Amino acid sequence: MERISKTKQTNMERVDKASLLEVISESSVKLNGNLLHIKKHLDRTILIYDENDNVSYDPVLPTLREINTENRLMVDLNYPNSSEKNTRDFGKDLINKLNEKTL
Repeated sequence: MERISKTKQTNMERVDKASLLEVISESSVKLNGNLLHIKKHLDRTILIYDENDNVSYDPVLPTLREINTENRLMVDLNYPNSSEKNTRDFGKDLINKLNEKTL
């Protein structure tokens, strides 16, 4: 009998898979002199890309927090019940705020 391996998907594999999905919202921002693109994909995954559109494999949430702080966006890190927002919700709010600023 053949045994099927049920290994957990690595972060790189998950990021690669999500990066192939359609982008449903995005915004661009400078951080430490570098242009970054924050993109929300069809599965609601938030990914960060460099100026050459290469996906970053670094954890997204700390980078989003840094963008929020450095650009004084004042996006709330918490839900109304005081629990911390997840990457998808915080990223969505950050994209919306950045897009409001550029209008």
